[in-house]
Amino acid sequence: MSRIKILLGDPRHSTVGEHSNFVPIGIGYIATNLLKQFENYNLELKIETKTEEILALLETWKPNIVGLSHYVWNKSLSNFMCSYTKKINPDSLCVLGGPEFPAGTEARSIENNDRDKTYDKCLSYLINKSSVDYFAYSDGEVTFLEIVRNYIKNNCAIRLSIGPPPLNPINLPKNYKFIPGQGSILIDGFDGIIFSYGQTMVNQAFKACRILKKENINLKLINMPCINNFSLNWFKKNISKTKNIFFLEDHNINGGISDLLTSFITNNKILNNAVFTKFGPNEFPACGTPGEVLKYHKLDEKSLSLKIKKEILI
Repeated sequence: MSRIKILLGDPRHSTVGEHSNFVPIGIGYIATNLLKQFENYNLELKIETKTEEILALLETWKPNIVGLSHYVWNKSLSNFMCSYTKKINPDSLCVLGGPEFPAGTEARSIENNDRDKTYDKCLSYLINKSSVDYFAYSDGEVTFLEIVRNYIKNNCAIRLSIGPPPLNPINLPKNYKFIPGQGSILIDGFDGIIFSYGQTMVNQAFKACRILKKENINLKLINMPCINNFSLNWFKKNISKTKNIFFLEDHNINGGISDLLTSFITNNKILNNAVFTKFGPNEFPACGTPGEVLKYHKLDEKSLSLKIKKEILI
């Protein structure tokens, strides 16, 4: 396995001299726990507090995972560093941790209640920080361990990087609440199901479903927020009588959600005699505008609707 480089930092603003020469015990605990748990892996870890040193490491060392503290006195600096990390290497994973988060540090679950819309506040907080992949708001040692463990398990992907986002993104259902392993049904239908994820590809699937509806082909469109975690009960309830299953990927067509979900469905015998069809890039992605790239890979709504219609009418 290739070496995984992790940078842990507690960035500080400099004025006249150093305010403290000590490394915070929090990131020290996280680093020690990682080295102990992954002692048999090719893991390289560095800890830094000086802002100029952190920036230099981002440029020259190019870590795979960056974890930064997030307090009231350094939150803007940490967020800038996440943005800078993504600019240098978009595939780097950026993690923030600390008490400066709507849920605080004592919560073990994040949900809305009568007193406070904590879930909505946390979701909005992260949406506005597009360069932040995860926020460890409690028990950083445990959270960071799981993040690294999953990174090691799934650390390779070739994907379309399309932007800016669609002008008219698809809205989630009014009463939607994120539950790990469960999808969100955006359009109901009975002629087949198309699974997708991410605003660009879900938008293409949505448009394809609208085209097919005009031809009396009604597809169920399911947005999957979790691409490697699936709820058995939820899938049994929502897809158990479906023959045609389609997947729309923005990652390479091999090794993505289509392969994972197909294995999950067949291994758990959720469907019998289902036909699985996957759409996605099968080569290095082309360059161009979003419309040009999607059309080149035949992932635009017109190409998708034609391919889906052909499969259903066979």
